[in-house]
Amino acid sequence: MLQKKTITQSWGIGLSPEQAAFLRTALGNDHELVLLPSGTLQNMPVQDGSPPFVLWMSSACAKELEQMSDSAVQSLIAAPKVLLLDSDYSLEDFESAHDCGFTDILRPSLSRERVADIMRRALEAHAFHHDMECMTREILLERELLERKNEILSFLVGFLANATESLDLTYLLQTAYSGLKKLLPVRAMHAVLWDRDGDDSPLLSLHICAPDHSPAHGVWREALLEHARNAVGPDFAVTEISRLHLPGQAKQWAESLPDEKNMLVLPLACGNERLGALVLVTSMERHLGRDQATALDSAIRHFALSVKNAKRFRQMQMFADYDALTRVHSRRHFETRLDEEMERLTRYEEPVSMIMLDIDNFKQVNDTRGHHVGDIVLREVASIVAQSIRATDYCARYGGEEFVILLPHTGYKKATALAERMRKKVAAHTFLVDGGAPLNLTASFGISSLSGSSMKNKQALICEADAALYTAKKSGKNRVCVSPQAEAAALVPQQNAS
Repeated sequence: MLQKKTITQSWGIGLSPEQAAFLRTALGNDHELVLLPSGTLQNMPVQDGSPPFVLWMSSACAKELEQMSDSAVQSLIAAPKVLLLDSDYSLEDFESAHDCGFTDILRPSLSRERVADIMRRALEAHAFHHDMECMTREILLERELLERKNEILSFLVGFLANATESLDLTYLLQTAYSGLKKLLPVRAMHAVLWDRDGDDSPLLSLHICAPDHSPAHGVWREALLEHARNAVGPDFAVTEISRLHLPGQAKQWAESLPDEKNMLVLPLACGNERLGALVLVTSMERHLGRDQATALDSAIRHFALSVKNAKRFRQMQMFADYDALTRVHSRRHFETRLDEEMERLTRYEEPVSMIMLDIDNFKQVNDTRGHHVGDIVLREVASIVAQSIRATDYCARYGGEEFVILLPHTGYKKATALAERMRKKVAAHTFLVDGGAPLNLTASFGISSLSGSSMKNKQALICEADAALYTAKKSGKNRVCVSPQAEAAALVPQQNAS
């Protein structure tokens, strides 16, 4: 047979056997009375589960309360305190009970109706406090959820604003790292991006936050390449491996190695087009909250669009800065670079030289062999020039079959020697054209030069190189000519010295 479950509990402290027996009878079988001896108030036990509904206390407890400090009394269990007076009580006991915070006082002889009334009010108060605690917990929970939603919203607003304020890819990656740190405990970030140009193999760029010559750099390079193989296949070309400097990153995290336990791979995609992936190194568990996952998904989708726009912008820059046919710089970009060299000339008075070359009889090639063959010739001549100059030199297609080369910190004599080497390379080169006979062509070169003492402008540098090229053409082609002004300027210091 099942016993009836006790649903409430009270404590009796210092009660006489008669008082305890009366309370047990008055409270009934559905209420438990736990008896504690006198002196318990100084070291009140910690209750298990819910606190007692009522503290039934004897007169001895009232005297004990009088001797306790106010803070000690306030630390007692927050339950109604009922004083059960002895038969020899006095008026002073009533006054003392009021001062000690007793809610009710029972005089002999005890009344069941009075006990029932006290319990009814205690149960109502307990239910009220319970409802208030539930409401408080709900309010705190709603507040916590609202704060979390505000944090998520703040993250999204900041992340999206940073992702749209620049078209520089490196800046976008750096701001992505700073933004993701506000949502997740991100310690490091690496990225692999790729471009597809028609049916050609994808072109990969790796962005690694580990120092270039550290062991971690090589390990991360292979990890990113492995991810690319899984995503785009084994056929690809790596065009860029750059160091990704992340703001505020600790050194130990920059040199951390890949570990599946702390890696979070975020694919970058616009629609069905895969652009690459961000690889985060975190100090969190792999599972994200639903709100975190939703915010992260939204942020990464918008970031992927920003990456795509940055790539398009970079391609537009390439089209504007480089000649599409020959892959050397364009004339528009040459004008900008020439301005920079003239500023450097004025500031440091270092010489600058220019070589202007023209392919001999190029019109005849186009007329007899077709423009397709002419394009091949232009590309191969540009390749010869690019392989002949230094990294600090600059080559651009000036127009038609003309190319121009800027040589910083170089006088006309060194420029002449370089032009002569290129002339011989072009003359010795055999242009192999599909479906036709091999071609052998020559080129003519004109050279101009400026120094800090010449005080000439950029237009003079161009005109003198063009005039020297014209002289080379009139003199029989396949030769190098130097502008008279460059040779005369070079003689000025010698004349002054003599």
